[in-house]
Amino acid sequence: MPDAQPPFRRLLMLQGPVGPFFWLLARRLRRQGVKVWKVNLNAGDTVYFPGPNVRAYRGRPDGWPDYLRGLLQELEVDAVALFGDSRAYHSAAIVAARAAGIPTFVFEEGYIRPDYVTVELNGVNGNSGLIVPRDLPGDSGAAPPQGPALDPGHAIRVGNTFPALVLHCMAYWSAMDLGLLFYPHYRHHKPRSLAEIRPWLRSAYRKLRHASRDKAEVARLLKDGTPYFVVPLQVHRDSQIMRDCGFLSVGHFIVTVMESFAKKAPVDHVLVLKQHPMDRGFTDYTALVAHTAERLGCAGRAIYIRDANLPQLLQNARGTITANSTVGLSSLYHGTPVKALGRAVYDRPGLTAQCELPRFWTDHAPVDRQRVQAFMSELIATCQANGSFYARWRQTGAVQAAVGHMAAQYVSKHLGAVGAPPHLKRPTPAAESGIVTGTPPRRRRPGQAPRAYEVK
Repeated sequence: MPDAQPPFRRLLMLQGPVGPFFWLLARRLRRQGVKVWKVNLNAGDTVYFPGPNVRAYRGRPDGWPDYLRGLLQELEVDAVALFGDSRAYHSAAIVAARAAGIPTFVFEEGYIRPDYVTVELNGVNGNSGLIVPRDLPGDSGAAPPQGPALDPGHAIRVGNTFPALVLHCMAYWSAMDLGLLFYPHYRHHKPRSLAEIRPWLRSAYRKLRHASRDKAEVARLLKDGTPYFVVPLQVHRDSQIMRDCGFLSVGHFIVTVMESFAKKAPVDHVLVLKQHPMDRGFTDYTALVAHTAERLGCAGRAIYIRDANLPQLLQNARGTITANSTVGLSSLYHGTPVKALGRAVYDRPGLTAQCELPRFWTDHAPVDRQRVQAFMSELIATCQANGSFYARWRQTGAVQAAVGHMAAQYVSKHLGAVGAPPHLKRPTPAAESGIVTGTPPRRRRPGQAPRAYEVK
C-alpha cells in the first residue's frame, strides 16, 4: 500500500530515541512533502541527526521555553515530534506547543512489548488520552464486537534488540560527553558520563552470577505448586513512579506492597519481586527486601529475582501488582489478574482489579480475555506501530507505520477539534484516505505459537 499523505506540512522534531530512528522518520516524511526541522540539544543528538534543517540550542535550560516559543512562531510548524514526555525540555515544549495550538506527537516504548512502539498525540503513559474514563466493548455486560481482531501474536518479531540499544547508548553518551564544549549548558534527564558504561557491564555480570539461583527459585515455586504473586519493578529513574503513581521511589513502592502483603495475603502465598532488566546494573534491592521481610515477619515469603522467563512467571501467578508497568498488560494477556497502583492506560473497569490493594490479595476476579483482546486491538489500531526504535526498521516497517499513526491521529484528534488548515480542503477518515494505522494481521506458520509478550 502506498504511503499516506500526512495532513501536517511543517514538523519540528526534538530529541528522539537513541539511534537513527528520528532521522529515518524525517527522511520518509520529507519524501512525502513534509518540511521537517530538528533541534539538537547535545552532540549525541548531532551524531544521529546531522541534518539537514538542524538548529542547535546551546543556551541555558531556563532560556529554553522562550527560545522554543520563538522558533515555533518563526517556522510556523503545525506539529511537533519528540521521544518521552517527562524530560524537562520536552515537558516545556509540550506546554509551549499546546499554548500555540500545535499538537505534539509523543513517541515512547510500546505499551505492547517487545514488538511494538508507541506513537500518541500529546502524551503517553500517565499523560495519555487513553486514560480518560470511557466505555470499552463489553463494559456494560455486552459481548465485544464481532469481526476481525488485531492479534499481537501476528506482529513481525523484532528479536533481541538489546545489543543494538546498548551500542546506540554508548555512542550517544560518548558523543554527548565529548561534545560538552559545543553544548556547555545542556542538562540531560539522566546522569551522564562515560562512567555510565560501568553499570551495563555490572548488569551482565549480575545476570550471569544470579541466573542459576533465579532459575532454581522459579522452578521450585512451579514444581511445588506454591501460590505466588508477581511484583514487576520499574527502573529507578522512571519519573512515572512519582508523577503518575504517587510513590517517592521504587523502594517506597516495594515497602508499600510488602506491608500490604504481610498484613492481608494468605500465609501460604509468596511474593516474587522481579527487577527490571534495564535496572539490573544500577540498583540492587536485595537488602531492602530482606530487611523489610524480616521486619514484617514474612521472611521466606518474599523472593527477589533479577531475571526470569516472564511469560512463564505470569501465567502461573495468582496475580500481578504493579505501579503502572507495561508488564500489567502482558499479565492480562496471559490471563493473570492485575492490580495497578498508579495511572496506566490499561487500568480500566473490566480489565484490572478496581478494589483496594488489601482486598486484591484474597479477592480478584478472573481475567476477561475477550475484553483484553478488544483493548489490545484498540491499542494496535490507534497508537502501536510494529517494530523497534533500535533495529530492523525495514523488516518491520516501523517508520511507515509510525507515519500512518501520526497522520490518522492528526486527522481524528487534532483536526477534529480545531478544523482543517488551508492545505486540507476536506479531511477524510483514515479508512478512506488509505492511512495505515495499525499492523495488519499476519498468518502464522503451521505450528507457530502466539508471541509471548514481555517487557525487555
